Amino acid sequence: MCLALSAFGFAESLSPIVANQNHAPAGVLRDGILSVRLEIAKGEWHPEADDGIALSVYAFGETGHALQNPGPLIRVPQGTELHVSLHNALAVTISVHGLGDPTGSGDATVHVAPGAVEQVRFKATTPGLYFYWGSSEVEDVKLRHGIEWYRCGVDWRTGCRSAWRERH
Repeated sequence: MCLALSAFGFAESLSPIVANQNHAPAGVLRDGILSVRLEIAKGEWHPEADDGIALSVYAFGETGHALQNPGPLIRVPQGTELHVSLHNALAVTISVHGLGDPTGSGDATVHVAPGAVEQVRFKATTPGLYFYWGSSEVEDVKLRHGIEWYRCGVDWRTGCRSAWRERH
């Protein structure tokens, strides 16, 4: 689910947000380390059809690829170390939640300033299906936006075929 920004009042050229079918995980897995480079940007999303209404929303995408909704799938074997780079191409700070060890205390939150790049490193120790998401925290409620529902799966087997993928 993405929350819409104001799509009325001014025209701006935005990159299209493509539908992510979650068939291929993001990043490069090598020697037990998954390296993922994510962009956070505003794009044009067509929730009903390609020729339907367009909404301006914030979204995640892999660096060098289109923004996606839902965002890039992160799927790894249990015990994998994740190195995630987050680049914020927006004009507002984005708080990214859920990229961290889910067994730790509290919410793993990273605040990414406009134009900044933040690095997150953690080990995927507990099998399961987890979510990462982002939100802006501005004082004006009309300008608050969220980026939600992105899957991060930790497979207790090989990571090649997760239980979630087999059933869906």
